[in-house]
Amino acid sequence: MHDFWRVFSWMKLAKKDISFFALRELYIAITMASTSIVLTYVTLALQQNNTHLLKQVLV
Repeated sequence: MHDFWRVFSWMKLAKKDISFFALRELYIAITMASTSIVLTYVTLALQQNNTHLLKQVLV
């Protein structure tokens, strides 16, 4: 019975680690996507010499 509780507590810890890993990966994915969108708008503004769009994106 003692082994059961040891395995059970290990499984709870593993679940917690997996959920933290998933949240971290989700945060990284959202950050990368938003950075990509901002860089796309900045690139478009610089290509078109559109300072108004550039100010809108950066402010």
